[in-house]
Amino acid sequence: MKTKIAILFILISNSLSAQYKDSTYTKVQIENDLKILKTAITQAHPGYNRFSSDFDSVFNEVYNHLPEKMTMYDFYKQANTIIASLQCGHTKLHPSFNYFSSYPFFFNDQNVLPFTVDIRANKATIINSNDQTQIPIGAQILKINNKPIDSILSVLYKAQFSDGNIESAKEREVADEFSARYSNLIENPTNYTIEYQYNNTTSTVTTKGINNDIWYKLKEESPSILKSNNNLSFPQDSIAYLRMADFYSNKKGIKKFIDSAFQAIKAKNIHHLIIDVRGNQGGYDKLGAYLFSKIALKDFLYYDRIEVKAKKKKQFSFLPYASFPKVIGLMPLFIKKKDNKFLWTRHDNFGIQKPAKNNYTHKTYFLMDGLSYSSAAEFLSVAKSENRGLFFGEEAGGAYSGNNSGIFSFVNLPKTKMVLAMPLGGYYMHVNPIQDGSRGVLPDYKITMSSKDLLDHKDTVLEKVISQIK
Repeated sequence: MKTKIAILFILISNSLSAQYKDSTYTKVQIENDLKILKTAITQAHPGYNRFSSDFDSVFNEVYNHLPEKMTMYDFYKQANTIIASLQCGHTKLHPSFNYFSSYPFFFNDQNVLPFTVDIRANKATIINSNDQTQIPIGAQILKINNKPIDSILSVLYKAQFSDGNIESAKEREVADEFSARYSNLIENPTNYTIEYQYNNTTSTVTTKGINNDIWYKLKEESPSILKSNNNLSFPQDSIAYLRMADFYSNKKGIKKFIDSAFQAIKAKNIHHLIIDVRGNQGGYDKLGAYLFSKIALKDFLYYDRIEVKAKKKKQFSFLPYASFPKVIGLMPLFIKKKDNKFLWTRHDNFGIQKPAKNNYTHKTYFLMDGLSYSSAAEFLSVAKSENRGLFFGEEAGGAYSGNNSGIFSFVNLPKTKMVLAMPLGGYYMHVNPIQDGSRGVLPDYKITMSSKDLLDHKDTVLEKVISQIK
């Protein structure tokens, strides 16, 4: 199962129960934790130097300029930037105290920014806010506590974990949890002075922060054009709209839904199928291949290989600080060495995959965005490689060539108590080299929704597809 959400649930069982206290550490203590972090990445992370070779230089820049003392909060910000340089969206770094009751706020859940935003082209627009702010919905943020919004976003993007060179993923991820990203990586004040523009008028207001419970409610009530559940509809007689919101909620249930959806599509003799995986951050590997089998026109290959860095965990010198899933003991049975690489040999997505019985063979259209990630991005990669239809929207959030995921190791940094969640499998898709593998699937029709479209509940991407069909 591959999804960012799943990683967070796994992390709960690897967290220590303690209240956050911004402890201060010596330079030697920080150096020791950073050395363990680097050792773990270079020895075991399958994505080390895969999409980027910046890790070592970023690490050295931080390591060589450490102050004599550093707080946990400042260490998190520095280490976060190091990990982000890997360009792997499945890798995470979190405090080990019991923060999940207030996730995604790690250090402060009582005075957080009192609004949610949509971000487009380095502009942040308020899409929902607490009444106390007195900032109108639709206002564009110019500054927060005298910090220009573009400089804030630059810091947040630099520290955002995402695959390869995919900017759309960073923009969508930061927008989705902007208040938390600001709290975790910028500052934690009691009050916020917001400079904003609305109806061509610039105004400034000072407001208190809100607690995480109020923020959760704001987020839930923020406008969205996408349904949060998998569903099928028929906007016109000749068109089917298949919304695949996730691949993780219920493996058997999703498979049954896919089966029933394609039975209905066949019964209606549909000739234009729209598959919408916007916001789908992944889940079970097999479901992506299973969905593609429903539209495949011929036999196809899905995974090319899965690389790992070692055959046995005892080969890792960071082992005293790490925890692994119980199945790790069986790894030697399924790993072989070929061309100086260790390859995992067992997966349902290896080998020739067959089109489903009564497969759909007519025209297909794919809708995607920067949150189309992990197994959803894998599905898109194969669909693109197989030339199975037209692609609309933003660049997909997962790399065309694959990702780093599978089973995870959790490395506990002994001094700061930070936890590095690190995937152990490098997944490589069996795709034709028709585009840069470090980028997400690129759209045939690039359509970027505006914040106004979102506030007006206007799905310009879907409208474009339907107009294209006409």
